[in-house]
Amino acid sequence: MSATRMLDLSATYLAREANARASASAAALRNVCEKHLLAAASWAALAHSAQGMARLRAKRLAEGSAVGGPGSIHKSPKPLD
Repeated sequence: MSATRMLDLSATYLAREANARASASAAALRNVCEKHLLAAASWAALAHSAQGMARLRAKRLAEGSAVGGPGSIHKSPKPLD
């Protein structure tokens, strides 16, 4: 998944967080409000994670650590004998 795609996911998660917060504000019942606030916190955590993964991916690509490259944790598979 590209860094741009991860940022798109982050924007989606942040939009869903905002929607959940708006739903919490509009809720008349306390338990419904709490449910929406919990959802908002979950969406915020996902957005934070996606942003971190995008930064890490961009850093690794900038270092030239594509699959099998220097510093990569992924090595090309060895050919079968």
